[in-house]
Amino acid sequence: MKTRPGWAGRRQVLKAAVVGSLSTLSPFDTGGIPNLWAAPSASRSSIADELWTELLDQYLKVDGSFDYRGLAKKSAIRFDALMTALQPSQNFSSINHQRAFFINAYNILCVRLIVDAGVPTKMPEGGLFKKSLYERRDYRIDGRPLSIAEIEKTILLRRHPDPRLVGALFQGTNNGPGLARSPFRAQHLGQDLTQAAEEFLRARQPGSSGQLLNSLDRKKKVLTVSPAFRRLKSIFPQEEDVLSFFARYGRKSEREFLKSHRIELKFASSSATINQTKK
Repeated sequence: MKTRPGWAGRRQVLKAAVVGSLSTLSPFDTGGIPNLWAAPSASRSSIADELWTELLDQYLKVDGSFDYRGLAKKSAIRFDALMTALQPSQNFSSINHQRAFFINAYNILCVRLIVDAGVPTKMPEGGLFKKSLYERRDYRIDGRPLSIAEIEKTILLRRHPDPRLVGALFQGTNNGPGLARSPFRAQHLGQDLTQAAEEFLRARQPGSSGQLLNSLDRKKKVLTVSPAFRRLKSIFPQEEDVLSFFARYGRKSEREFLKSHRIELKFASSSATINQTKK
């Protein structure tokens, strides 16, 4: 796991980079947040990463749940600042810079939609990614209105298809991939994506049950996988593609078993239950 400096030290870096107030955050008080619109593109990207890191440190819990209500109540100003940092055109310095930015933007926008919906127990209409929410363009990302659907399908899956995205793209529900504990960064994006894939294959659902998201029954020779694989059908068009993914990124004992046995693949039932932290 990567280590990060404390927020107090990072805050000094941010203040040194850009100083001012966020007039775009009305009706909230600016709270001493830098003027993101005046900052160079590279600084905005760095500030977004730092703000996201801070919020993850505060509200992403050990069991993988997320305290959306706490975020909305205690950190509305900083969350608005984060959304503002994503709005201007980014002037990407590399393909990995673009990929990392849009993975982070996708996950942040997912959290934002849940907060905007009032943190319901379940996603409206049975899932976050129903058309009413999935296609909505409520926020500007990289200089233009973008929905989650467009970020996923026209940018990440079409321009930068990578099987490891199945563990990187947060869905907001208990039986999908959880949030990474730090932003994806261009400098080590391959390492970040591999870590996300491996953690997803080993993860348990948040809460008391702790049920595995993906489980291998060696006696029955059945691999039951998260419905997240069905969402990325363009990357996993065949069952063999899912099995190959597990054979590469699963636990060592599972990889060896999959390579030496004929396995039946099953998909777990979809769940609309939001991974809100239990009080």
